[in-house]
Amino acid sequence: MFINSKINQEIAIVTISNPSKKNSLTREFFIEFTETLNKIESNDKIKILILKGEGKNFSAGVNLNELINFPSTIDAKEFAILMENTMNKLFNFKIPTISIVDGFALGAGAGLILNTDISVFTENVKLGFPAVRIGAILPVACTKRLVATVGMKVAKDLLLTGRIINSNEALKLNIASYVTSDDEIEGLITKITKQLLKASSIALELTKQTINSYANTENNLYSGDNFAYLYSTADWHQRIWKFLNKE
Repeated sequence: MFINSKINQEIAIVTISNPSKKNSLTREFFIEFTETLNKIESNDKIKILILKGEGKNFSAGVNLNELINFPSTIDAKEFAILMENTMNKLFNFKIPTISIVDGFALGAGAGLILNTDISVFTENVKLGFPAVRIGAILPVACTKRLVATVGMKVAKDLLLTGRIINSNEALKLNIASYVTSDDEIEGLITKITKQLLKASSIALELTKQTINSYANTENNLYSGDNFAYLYSTADWHQRIWKFLNKE
């Protein structure tokens, strides 16, 4: 299992559970996470979703071993579409979503954060989108939401250089909603959830729909084609093997 979930009264807490690999993401994770979201969405008693990583990291992104072992470009494209659908599912979730972020948040892991409504960072976060360094591409769902969050120029800077930013820069760029210390994060989450629970559920849902309409996307096939094409290149495999061997 790559997901642990529990219900605390009206709040669902979902934990990415692959700590030995810095909570890296696999095909099984995206399937399991989507199933978990469907279960939560069908429970009218749940008013808030919290997403976090187990241990000291949120998520280091897609597991690189996954990216070099697709049986074919068709499988690579299907994986890309699976990621897109999962990101869109999270983005369009009817109840408020909060990500609690610590440690590494890279690639699709950072993409999950972009698709939540409110993100609370510790002071120890290292966030980035290094896909180009391994010859890959970020899902369209993540790219479009990054542009909507930070603007086109900054998005190009982050995506084309693959540079890593800290918590303070993430706050300045609006990727982080809040930055707080480890000692104070629990109290801040409690404060935010209490405020959300005071609001009308239907009003929250409709407000989210209105805001999200500016950054929604259904470009699954386009993204899948690009992802599959890059997988077919020698550059993709050489760069990932080089990175894995370096580690």
